[in-house]
Amino acid sequence: MGESSNTTGRSNWSGGTGRTCYCGSIVRIFTSKTPTNPGRRFLRCGGTQGQRCSFFEWVDHEVAIIPEVLQRMKHVEEKNLLLSASILEIRESLKSLESNFNVIKTCALLCAFFVLYHAFI
Repeated sequence: MGESSNTTGRSNWSGGTGRTCYCGSIVRIFTSKTPTNPGRRFLRCGGTQGQRCSFFEWVDHEVAIIPEVLQRMKHVEEKNLLLSASILEIRESLKSLESNFNVIKTCALLCAFFVLYHAFI
């Protein structure tokens, strides 16, 4: 658990732990944003940049399923975008059909009026 890391990915800080590290600073917990350890939490020295010791410790055990879940989520999001685009196309088609229906309905009413008018003359 006490392995060191030189990860260059982004991470989210989520608070202190109450523990101290090698240099006496408060240890803070972060969430990894790297492609190899996405979502995995780790502890790191809470000292400021340049005054931080090398303390590093994983909180979560490595979970191989996280990348698979992220890939599935990406696939679902892509499918969602395609479905949203399809919905917009269908709505546009519906507007066009409604407009055509209104024209046909108006023509039918005019024809009926014309027939009735000439039937009583």
